[in-house]
Amino acid sequence: MQKKQLGLFIITIVFFLTISPALAAQPEIIWLKAPAADQQITNYSEAPYYAPACYGEGRYAVNVEEGERIYTALSPDGAGTFLTGYVNQQGEWVILPAYMWAAPFSQGIAMIGNLENGSTHAIDMTGKTITALDELKLQGYSIDRIQDSYVLLSHRVGPMPPSYHGIADTAGKIILPTVFLEAHLPQEGLCLAQGEKGYGFWDTTGQAVILPQYENAQDFSEGLAAVQQDGKWGFIDKTGQMIIAPTYEEAQSFHEGMAAVKLNGLWGFLNTSGELVIPAQYDTVQNFSEGVAPVAQNDTWGCIDQKGELILACKYEEVRPCSDSRIAVKWQNRYGYFDKNGEKVIDFFYGGAKNFHEGLAVVSSGNFAGVEDDKYWFVGAGLTTSYKNNQFGVIDRWGNEVLPEEYLCISDFEDGTAICQRNRDKKVGIIQAPAVQETDPGKRSFIRLYLNDELLSTDQSPVLKNGRTMVPLRTIAEALNADVRWDKTAKAAIITTDEITMQLPTDSTAATVNGEKVLLDTSAQVINGRTMVPLRFVAEQFALQVQWKADSYSVHLRSKGQGAVI
Repeated sequence: MQKKQLGLFIITIVFFLTISPALAAQPEIIWLKAPAADQQITNYSEAPYYAPACYGEGRYAVNVEEGERIYTALSPDGAGTFLTGYVNQQGEWVILPAYMWAAPFSQGIAMIGNLENGSTHAIDMTGKTITALDELKLQGYSIDRIQDSYVLLSHRVGPMPPSYHGIADTAGKIILPTVFLEAHLPQEGLCLAQGEKGYGFWDTTGQAVILPQYENAQDFSEGLAAVQQDGKWGFIDKTGQMIIAPTYEEAQSFHEGMAAVKLNGLWGFLNTSGELVIPAQYDTVQNFSEGVAPVAQNDTWGCIDQKGELILACKYEEVRPCSDSRIAVKWQNRYGYFDKNGEKVIDFFYGGAKNFHEGLAVVSSGNFAGVEDDKYWFVGAGLTTSYKNNQFGVIDRWGNEVLPEEYLCISDFEDGTAICQRNRDKKVGIIQAPAVQETDPGKRSFIRLYLNDELLSTDQSPVLKNGRTMVPLRTIAEALNADVRWDKTAKAAIITTDEITMQLPTDSTAATVNGEKVLLDTSAQVINGRTMVPLRFVAEQFALQVQWKADSYSVHLRSKGQGAVI
């Protein structure tokens, strides 16, 4: 490319890169108000603090706080007076705050903690106690969980473990007596339970369908259940017939027609016919979700499709299951998002990032390095000041800002809403989700890089530094079959091809090409562990033509002989 053309390109790209990505439509937030004066409850202040909590069936359980401390039901530990009630998706109180704690609604039922003595009760969606379940408690049963109109029960014979488990329906009828060391609520119509002779399966009338005989077992999923026999795992159908022989060291349930199994210390995947369609070659795997599954080799993560082909190479710190057509990936302690084809959609901008739900994700650009178990999502007593000062926002599926990072916490979006707590005034509101753009808008929140019309997969995307576009040297050089290595002594990248040898020290504008000194207009820099060099230098040394495409927010590099640049 002639110098004049390249100079015009640089000016053009600088102009476009200084334009901020478009903001998505700002959603409406309905801020919670205190109940009416005649609805006040003992110990409930007139100007309470709120804190968001859990969601189920159109109801949010919300804590009302007193005193100087702010709590959230995402982490409701610590001393202080707080009452919990329920609001609907319009921010209206439907069950006044009167409980010590409250769980999400499921099948019109929620578990609550009594404020006076901490005892557990079940209520309906009007706040009325469900008498049948209270009767079970009076009979000495503990209610551990409610799901799909069934109740998991437990009780202890004496003051010490073990506990024994059983199942009832929400009308109070006992289906399985509390004689089992372990019991699961029905999955696909069958209840897994552990008796004296091992694990078996019962139907929802209490009849034993598959007699207890297995050393271990998992719930039915997609018509099959993993069971352990003689130390090995296989799969049975709902009649108890062994469909896949027990030959595996470990096994997981079927998801999307595939089940992870362990063989000779490594993991692969079976189909429902028992064929090992993806060889056992991974140290760790997760289940398939939306057609892709995270896999790990040598403590680094990647992602495969159902043919076993790598969508993402195993080189990342974390790869989560696909959610809402987006894969959250962690690299260099920062999160970005890829689509199901392995194309990066949102760059590694975020120190904290949750999975997408309904086209929206909660993120923070803060630094959470060293924080374990995603504790940075929580605020409240017992957590450090740095956690309490978290700043979270919301982005759409293309990385556009929906809400700025000014919230203590934001829940995932469900049924078109989410609940949030604003940092500056601790107000809690119900976010009404904006319309989500389903198609690719072209312009992304980062620059995409193409070489000869092929999208280059880069951990570090091109960036703008001091008015110059910096591109990842190794990515481009290796795509052009150049050898790249790092000289620790010289603190320089060494690039070798059949025709040239280049040495590019970082933080210096002096490079050498075939032994001759060449001055760069901007020095090479290490950004997120990657050597970035000025686009002008790359274009000149590799004889590349360059084009900026504003509609797709991308840089296109083309070798000589690969067609003209428009």
